[in-house]
Parts: sequence; C-alpha cells; structure tokens
Amino acid sequence: MRRCMAVGTNALLKWVKNYRAWLVFVIIAVCVCEFTEPVFEIASRWGFAVTPWIFPFIDSQPFMKMIIYFGIILLFCNAPFLYQDQVYVMVRAGRKAYAIGQLWSMIIVTMAYFFWLMCIPIVTHMGKVGWSTEWGDVLFTAANTDALSQSGGVGTIIISMSIVENLSPIQAVGLSYLFHVLTGVMLGYAVYLGNVLLKGYKWSGVFIAGVLVIIDPIFSMFKYYWSPVSWGYLAKLDFVNNGARLSIKAVIVRLALVIGLLAVGCIIKMRRMELKTVEE
Repeated sequence: MRRCMAVGTNALLKWVKNYRAWLVFVIIAVCVCEFTEPVFEIASRWGFAVTPWIFPFIDSQPFMKMIIYFGIILLFCNAPFLYQDQVYVMVRAGRKAYAIGQLWSMIIVTMAYFFWLMCIPIVTHMGKVGWSTEWGDVLFTAANTDALSQSGGVGTIIISMSIVENLSPIQAVGLSYLFHVLTGVMLGYAVYLGNVLLKGYKWSGVFIAGVLVIIDPIFSMFKYYWSPVSWGYLAKLDFVNNGARLSIKAVIVRLALVIGLLAVGCIIKMRRMELKTVEE
C-alpha cells in the first residue's frame, strides 16, 4: 500500500508540471463558459441572479458532452505514462504497485477536472450569481419555458425540466458530479487498457475511448443506455421507478462494474507488458 501511494503521489506531482494538462483545463473551461453564457445573459435582462447550480446541465447538448469527455481522453492519452524517469519508479515499486498507483492518481485528476468545470461558470460570472438552496427563478423558468432557446438559438444549453422537478439542486449537482467522475474514470481506464493491450499501435487506447464518446449521440437517438457515456446523464434517468429507463442505482452499479473490470485488466496486462518509454 505504501508503494502504491508513493507511486500515485509521484504521478500527481508530475501532473502539476504537465503543461498539456493545463492547456486542456483552459480550453475546456473556455468552451463551458461560452456554452453557459446564454443563462447569464438572459438573467441580466430579467434582472435576476443565477443560482450556482448550473453544473448538471453543462453537457446537455451532444457536442458539449463530446468536448468535455475528449478533454479527459486527451489528459490520459499517454497512459500508462512510461516516461523515462517513471521506468525507474516502476522498477523500484514493482509493476503491480505502479499500475495501482497510476490508476488511483487518474481518479484524483478526473475529480479535479470536473470540480474545475463545476466552478468555472460561477467564478467567471460572480457578479451575476446569487446564493440559494433552491433552483431560483432563472433556472426554474428556463426549465419550464423556451426562453433560453429563443435567446441563444440552436445548440444553446438546455435546462432539463426532469432534473429540476425531481431533484433538489444539491442532489442534482452531487449526482451529476459523481456520474461525470465515474464516466471520466471509465474512459481514462479504457485509454490505459487499450494502450497496454495494443502497445504496438500508437494512440490505440485513445481510439477505443474516442469511439465510445463519438457513438454516444448516435445511439442516444435509439436507446440511450447502449453507450456507457450516456449512462450517467441525469436528464434521462428513471426518477419515478417505472422501469422505462436506468435508475440511479443501476447507473452506479454499471459504471462501478465496468471501472473495476478495466482496472483489473490494466493491472494484469501491466505486469506482463514489455517496457517501452514514451515522449513526455
């Protein structure tokens, strides 16, 4: 356990100095700000403040969901992160400890990524945000009318009436954050496993995870639960327990099971993988 923690801590310290990661954080933050801007614009016209519960809706359009999760794929595209200095870390810690340490560090990075996306619309619009434990007039009206679509046009953010009616703001933000993190970890582990399975093909893991993201809007037109990226989309969950859609419990179980299987595959394959360094 100490070796795993040491490897993970070492990996996190390298993330702090990873300029590519910082660039991803900035680019995705700009996209989220632009996507949520119509909410704050219409709030200014109405003379109301926006409550800080906009995070559950940041991927309400398929193209934004793809942008957000492609950010995760870009962060982890070099998994299993066998830079020249990391090979020495692996030799000292052991392959199993190295793999486990890298996997838990990916969880921390994913949590930080989505916490950043949760905070960025609020921080950049501090003057237009008002605190409340309720949804507030702006989000409630946007969920029950077409005011946002008329203001922002095609492709603007969608405030789901299903979420507003069935969940409190804190419940919605908490569940959305949990599902985003689980989905992001799943994609990150898919990149990791793809890279170690097909080590002779560069970016093989990126291709596998990218396909999961790209097919999401296609399958969503038929059965949304065909794509694992759509499992955690709050607006399409079953809140009345009529069995027509996936329940919250079913989503958690499915994502946890897939993550567990991917993690086991990563560890097993990593123990047998031929060492080959990559560019940092």
